Formats: sequence, C-alpha cells, structure tokens
Amino acid sequence: MYLITQLSAFGQFTMTTKSFTESMTLLAELSLTAGRVTKKLDRGLAVHGVSFNEFLILHFLAQSNIGTKSRIELAESLGITASGIT
Repeated sequence: MYLITQLSAFGQFTMTTKSFTESMTLLAELSLTAGRVTKKLDRGLAVHGVSFNEFLILHFLAQSNIGTKSRIELAESLGITASGIT
C-alpha cells in the first residue's frame, strides 16, 4: 500500500517514513503523468486553436448556465486560478 498509517499511542494516525516516501513517489508519478496527458491533449487541440485548459473552460461553460457561474467559481471547478479564465 502507498498510504500506510499506524495508530499511535494517542489514538491519532501517523504516517511512517516508508509510507510517506511511497506516497510522495506516487504523487510525483501522478503529477508527471497528468502533465504528459495534458501536453498530448494540447497538441491534439492545437489544430483547432485551443489549449486543453481552454477546451475545459469551454466545456464547463457549455455544461452550466453561463449566468450562474462567476469567473472565480469556474476557476475553482477547474482547479486553476481566476486569472487563468481571462
């Protein structure tokens, strides 16, 4: 298991050094994989003149009532900064 916890004497969960290292390795691998996927999607969408993030913004706008989502709400739902929307 990547995220192994141990019960301490005080009833709190603590992470062992080994499990922390394994968890960080998994997190790094996930981040690198997400970056690679995003780059491939960016290249594929470039022929249409949009990036993957721009495509996601357009998708979320199409799925919601435009009048009900603020720029900040849209950014939060996409996991980007509000300035990334403009």
